[in-house]
Amino acid sequence: MNSDTPDNAPQTAGLSGEASLALLRSIQLPVWVFAGGQLVFSSESADSVVLVIGRDLIESADVPVYLERQCVNATTSKRNGISEEISYYAAPPHNDITPLIGQLLRYDLPEGRVAVTLHPVPHSQPEVQPYLREAETTREEHEHQMALFAEYNPNPVLRFDSRGTILSANSNAIQAFGELSSRVKLADLLPQTSQLDLAYIINTGERLVVEHRIGLRHFDFLVRGVPELNAGHVYGTDISKRKQAEEAAQSECDKLSTMLSDIEEGVLLVDADHIAIETNSFFCRFFNIERGEIIGKDAYEVTELLAPRLLPRVKQLIEDFTRLALTEPYMIQRQYHDSEVLLRIKPIIHDNHYLGLVVNILDVTELVAARKLAESANQSKTQFLANMSHELRTPLTIINGFSEVLLEKAFGPLTEQQEHYLNQIQSSGQHLLAIISDLLDLARIESGRLELDIKDCDLGLVCREVMLMIEPRLRANVSLTHDLPEETITVQADFLRMKQVLLNLLSNAAKFTYEGHVNVCLRRTADAAELGVDDTGIGIAPEDLDRLFKPFEQVQEKTTSSTQGTGLGLALCREIVYAHHGRIEVSSTVNAGSSFRVILPATR
Repeated sequence: MNSDTPDNAPQTAGLSGEASLALLRSIQLPVWVFAGGQLVFSSESADSVVLVIGRDLIESADVPVYLERQCVNATTSKRNGISEEISYYAAPPHNDITPLIGQLLRYDLPEGRVAVTLHPVPHSQPEVQPYLREAETTREEHEHQMALFAEYNPNPVLRFDSRGTILSANSNAIQAFGELSSRVKLADLLPQTSQLDLAYIINTGERLVVEHRIGLRHFDFLVRGVPELNAGHVYGTDISKRKQAEEAAQSECDKLSTMLSDIEEGVLLVDADHIAIETNSFFCRFFNIERGEIIGKDAYEVTELLAPRLLPRVKQLIEDFTRLALTEPYMIQRQYHDSEVLLRIKPIIHDNHYLGLVVNILDVTELVAARKLAESANQSKTQFLANMSHELRTPLTIINGFSEVLLEKAFGPLTEQQEHYLNQIQSSGQHLLAIISDLLDLARIESGRLELDIKDCDLGLVCREVMLMIEPRLRANVSLTHDLPEETITVQADFLRMKQVLLNLLSNAAKFTYEGHVNVCLRRTADAAELGVDDTGIGIAPEDLDRLFKPFEQVQEKTTSSTQGTGLGLALCREIVYAHHGRIEVSSTVNAGSSFRVILPATR
């Protein structure tokens, strides 16, 4: 090996940085200069070497390392006080390009710069023959490795030249594209590559990905150049499942968008990173804002833009949702300009993890106005009922009083017909008076003016007194039974109102029980007292249970028309029990009977 420095090597001793660059620029050799690991200069003749080495290596900071890694038998000498590292470099040959053989010299320049030059050596010189053989061996090994990779790769693999002609294809590529002729072009298989500079890709080792569909299968094809082999490779990856998942996800997104667009309320979706990811047209119209001003923005930014006063509350809610994985929505009704708005913020929680939230904006202006109108109408109705009931109650009381006096024969004897008529007058008057009393109670309850005389109430005494009142009303083949404990069960309640509740329940039982029995029961539980009425009457259909306690509803009218009533009794029972902080429950089977339970707290 000749380790002497070539005669045309640049003499840079004593020159400044700029002078050194000027000298290097003037020579007809491939020269690269680096400063701080970055390429700062290359000579025009270096472009010919680019074809061999590859532009991606020349333009990277790893050129000295790459070149020196390919060198063998490096020698070092001193010339004019400048360190010169000299070695031979052999680039692997391409299919149609003669390998480059030469001496690689490295110079330390002033100002911390490093220059690398390559001095070609004629291939005929005996000392370069080993490097040629080594380069050829390297190329063959590379091609063998690529062939093995292609053969055992489960995906399509193609090899093409700088003109785009397919050189080889593995079995999976043939299965995907079919049999390939010797003159088929890459653009025939992948039309997206027709506009690509394949020679440039091969020389630079550039990589790019194109998506292509073959039948029902979708592929991502990686097209990359292999400068060492003066060829390019295509690697296919089947992305059908991913594509199906993406299409399914897109379909769901389209469905969601369609659904949101049809909803007559504002919707805003926020992800776990607090970014607004979807909204609908109602939301944008309501706030007079463009969709682009919302999507992709931080939820805090959107809140500050639309409702600044809610920003502290929104921050606290998101913090609570994230940290505590809360599931209960936050709801608030506010005045927004001229509208009444109901705001609902609902977290999205899955497997105890916070995934985001849904914001609903509902314009309830009309509902609020309708509610106020209904409340006003209801108040007027209540006032009317109270006034009319009072006006009717006075004359009815007088009528009942006089009929009772006449029936006592205080003014002389009565004929049988007169006594019959007076009994009818008294019965009808008492019935009307009971209806008016119920209407008055309902009016008081609806207006919030029901007064209760709360004190110790003996429920056993309530039961006994009401049973005495109801027993004469039972039919002949119906018995009245009871299951009352010997102990006294006392609650805090209004004694007369409790009698009213039990009387209503027993009156209904007596009215709709034609044979069997009516039973009154009372028991104490751990924290409550339970008062019950059971009967063997006609029962109540399941579909009627929901309207059983509504005012003026009579569910029995489907099965019988022989009973009287206004449908106020059970409604009053429920409201009175609610006023005592209790509840009333019912179970029933058609043609088997009904059971009512009044549960009152042991203490208030």
